Amino acid sequence: MEKVKYIVFKDDDLLSEAQEISFYTGVPAVSYDDFFAKNYESKFFYFYINKESYELRKYNSSEKGISADFFSGKIKQMIRTKSVKNPLAKAVGIKGGKTYKPFIADLTAGLGKDSFFLYSLGAKVAGFERNPFLYYLLKKGVNMYFKESSNNKNLDFFCLDSHCFFQDEEITEKIHTKNKNEFLEFSGDLSPDVLYLDPMYPGSSRKKSKPKKEMVFLRELTGGDYDSPALFKAVRKKNIKVVVKRPVFADYIAHGLKPSYKIESKLVRYDVYMPD
Repeated sequence: MEKVKYIVFKDDDLLSEAQEISFYTGVPAVSYDDFFAKNYESKFFYFYINKESYELRKYNSSEKGISADFFSGKIKQMIRTKSVKNPLAKAVGIKGGKTYKPFIADLTAGLGKDSFFLYSLGAKVAGFERNPFLYYLLKKGVNMYFKESSNNKNLDFFCLDSHCFFQDEEITEKIHTKNKNEFLEFSGDLSPDVLYLDPMYPGSSRKKSKPKKEMVFLRELTGGDYDSPALFKAVRKKNIKVVVKRPVFADYIAHGLKPSYKIESKLVRYDVYMPD
């Protein structure tokens, strides 16, 4: 399947939004009527814009698209069950009754669920997502959330390639340059206390349940996170606490680099690497 081929906007008053996304992604923007007036033969992704949300959809497919909806049932359930006893909360260092609330950089934000969970526990969270279309889903979702919520705005998302950013490599893409400046403003030039990685795992021969539809969708779109070991090695050089989410049966993210300690649940393991 091809990557995102069109940006489709529902109404004419959304043209400027579509043009901005087109400018930063290089993908053409077309109106809803013009798009569906044609019959395309192949399957491909398209980015759909309406007033309430953004979605990534597949053309010629009955599958439901994906969005970053921070009002969804899954998010509400997560908030209802939020607890500092959660393995992820323990791994990043959030503790009940403590005034310390870490500044966390989620370097593989995806659709933002873990970022939002950590924010709901009181942390300041910056989510990094290098795929620009996933980033726009996240940005729309978080903007809609804060539009309806009076909570503090200690959560935001940035279109940045974590590997390049933490290697201090030159950033040349327009959208990454813009978002680097926005991240520095959000962080107040403070370094994160914790770097969190939840890369897509490439697979295992071990028998397991069928992957969630959302994960299959993301893998088709991005091709997976096969460079995650290189990202891990890059961020380790920053001498900041790193937490890596892995399936319980998975190897460590980088061969020969054992974590300082591990926190496990039935299906998930958090490998914690403390600063030297």
